[in-house]
Amino acid sequence: MMPLRLAPIQLADDFAEAYAMRRDSYRVSFGTTESFDHDAGPAGELYRARLAQRCADYPDGYMHAWLGDEIVGQLEVRHEPELPGHGYVHLFYLLPARRHQGLGGQLHDYAVDYLRRHGCHTARLSVDRHNLPALAFYRRHGWRFDGANPKHPTTDFLRLDLGPGAA
Repeated sequence: MMPLRLAPIQLADDFAEAYAMRRDSYRVSFGTTESFDHDAGPAGELYRARLAQRCADYPDGYMHAWLGDEIVGQLEVRHEPELPGHGYVHLFYLLPARRHQGLGGQLHDYAVDYLRRHGCHTARLSVDRHNLPALAFYRRHGWRFDGANPKHPTTDFLRLDLGPGAA
């Protein structure tokens, strides 16, 4: 297995890839891209603005994963300044052809390291309860049920204790 190289998302060069990956994550999770398309705005301009702000606010948390000269994944993770000690993973994504090759574990390791560097002792994410591959991945990495997500009727929050290495 080749190691991933994670680098900050470069919107000027790679927005099309970022947009496509985020959009596909909705298709995989919810079976449709309808809510993403609505929230992203025509041609994705609202998603681009939101992503640009988050890339500026969390420059080491909004990353593209590269194998050689190919973008193969995307990670969106941030610490919660308004809730010290807590972090949130907005997106773990690998292109379909790159799944089930151990690369997801590298994204996960980076996310955990990022959160610990930023003083987090817990992390949360939201996952569709029908996305069995994602649920299995998260369980293998120690994530546990942390309640229903009131924003989406088919999603739950998962929580990860980052252990003694955290603040």
